[in-house]
Amino acid sequence: MRLLKGLLYTIVAVLILMAASAAYVTQVLDPNALKPTIVKAAKKHQISLELNGPITWTFYPWFGMTIENINARGPNGTIQAERLEGSISLLALFSEIIVIDRLKAVKPQIKLQLASSNTIAPTKQEWPKSPTVVIRELIIDDGEIRGVAPGLALNQVNLSVEELDPSSESRLNLDARINYRDVILPLNISAGIIPGTNFESLTIQDLRLTSRSLRLTLDGYLSASTRGQIAAEGTIELSEFSLRKWLRAANLPMPETTDLTTFDHLELQATMKLSDELLALQSLQLTLDDSIVQADVNLNLSPLNLNVSGTLNKLNMDRYIGSTTDKERWIATTDFDLIPGAYKFEIGALQVADTMIQKLNLEIGLQPEEITIGMMDAEVFGGLIRTSGSHLIAPQITNLSGTFDGLLLQQIPREPLLESLSGTMTGAFDLRAAGWTIADFKTSLSGPLHMNVSDGDLGAFNLSESICKSASDSSDKLSDTTSVRANFNEGVANITTLTAKISGIPINGAGRFSLVSSALNVQGEASISVAELPENCSALSELRGLRVPLSCRGRILVDKLKCDIDTKSISQFAKKNLKGSTSTVVEKNQNRSLKQESQQEIQNTFKNSLGQ
Repeated sequence: MRLLKGLLYTIVAVLILMAASAAYVTQVLDPNALKPTIVKAAKKHQISLELNGPITWTFYPWFGMTIENINARGPNGTIQAERLEGSISLLALFSEIIVIDRLKAVKPQIKLQLASSNTIAPTKQEWPKSPTVVIRELIIDDGEIRGVAPGLALNQVNLSVEELDPSSESRLNLDARINYRDVILPLNISAGIIPGTNFESLTIQDLRLTSRSLRLTLDGYLSASTRGQIAAEGTIELSEFSLRKWLRAANLPMPETTDLTTFDHLELQATMKLSDELLALQSLQLTLDDSIVQADVNLNLSPLNLNVSGTLNKLNMDRYIGSTTDKERWIATTDFDLIPGAYKFEIGALQVADTMIQKLNLEIGLQPEEITIGMMDAEVFGGLIRTSGSHLIAPQITNLSGTFDGLLLQQIPREPLLESLSGTMTGAFDLRAAGWTIADFKTSLSGPLHMNVSDGDLGAFNLSESICKSASDSSDKLSDTTSVRANFNEGVANITTLTAKISGIPINGAGRFSLVSSALNVQGEASISVAELPENCSALSELRGLRVPLSCRGRILVDKLKCDIDTKSISQFAKKNLKGSTSTVVEKNQNRSLKQESQQEIQNTFKNSLGQ
């Protein structure tokens, strides 16, 4: 009992002593007399301080002092504040630790001065030893921060830190408005913070960032030190929100797209690990509208190198690029300046330029001097394309080799003049080109190409059908086939072998074709073999051995191609070999059926078969 009474008397005595000390200090000591001492103490820490307003004592709700109209300038920036309110713990007067119960800055204007690469920071020995400072509560009321980045400012800053105590967790709440040129974004941050012992580091835990409908959370920690070290670990999540609406509310431009429902659903989840040398995002799931990316991402920061391995269910690029003109401009001007590393993706469905690509397996290696395509397999145009190769950055030289199997001609985009193409195409290629754009490719493409077309309809050649109809008004439709062997040399294809069967009639030829001008020059002949013609055309048994010279010249894509057949040789063959009514009918319909119809149809055929 005596011990309790003694302790109580001691506490009362201390409280009386504190009250007496406070009364003495406030009544006898003028706080404005402390200005030279405060300015001198700030100068030791390379801070130029101006106290242009009065200093007064405060008693409610805490004992402390108020300093008005403050200007401070240091190596890292300047601070101007309308008023600074601070309350000091009287118990701290008996300790080596300065304890500030509450520090409040009213309408401070903070301008940061980012250190340049040429600035030489003072060594650790040049800094004077600072006493340990504990701030129980830090408040910024209606502040402004500039200098974080060019043109960027934080306005209406309201900051509250419950207890800024070294090595212990405090709660931080920040409300501000980000102003960047014409962009205005509200920002709210809530997190737990742990300062280092001497405030040389800061750790943020359980971060919650909100900006209108955008909500970003980090369930983990993020740590940084004044020596430039950084580390983080945890689960990062971007909740579902509409990027389109968020950009519109922020007065930010929205990319022009043909589909106004794009960018309406965006969310992200990943497990993050960050160090000075590596940023790893494991089990990353990114959802953009109806496209879902699942990937593992490892970004080495020194040297910069990126490894990505993942899958994409589907992506319609045409929805995001815009109109046809925009697509062509985007393809022609897009600069593929990617981070060096290895990229591996499996894409279920990809639509680009109205072309659907399915089951795309892609493995690409990027280096500063070369892009390597280890594998690219894709189902496109109803068939399969497999290719590999490389692209040298300087000089820009591309080497591609591969095969294509089962491509359906009717699914390949083409000019209206070539719309009658159909059939199945297979082949192989080993091509080289210089440059990056399509125009460069056309003028420099070189290398061999082998192509076969089977079960096709390359145009209504109809030579045999015209003859059969002239004789018996009956014929059967036969599938067309084509085989082309060409060797490109700087955009010009030397067609060494062209063989085809169109409506059962064999055609052989050779020539040249230019990718740049679409000019074609082919010389050859068509011959009739009875075994290949419809069985119900009895008149054709007498046409065995007929050979018709033909030639095609002109430009395919501008409808300037002209093909001619030697009708004189057909007339001579008919008079010599055909007998009776068959000869009479053929001669009678020669100019109408063969010269008019067949000549035009041969022209269309070669446009279709060779132009594509």
